[in-house]
Amino acid sequence: MVERLGQQTIVYSVPEGMSETFCIITPGTAPISGDAAIRIGIDPQSCHLFDSKGIAFTRQGDFSDLAAA
Repeated sequence: MVERLGQQTIVYSVPEGMSETFCIITPGTAPISGDAAIRIGIDPQSCHLFDSKGIAFTRQGDFSDLAAA
């Protein structure tokens, strides 16, 4: 599902082979359709992970020297 909110677009997706939904925030001008296959890279410094109760995990290290794929 693609939710266009003006300045940003939120993409909700269940990656192939997984059961959990990912929420990806992109610039509002990103040309994404609801049925498109997309490839993503994650900047570790900008990534937030949550447990099953919606509580954010505490960052355990400095990932600033890692390059996003």
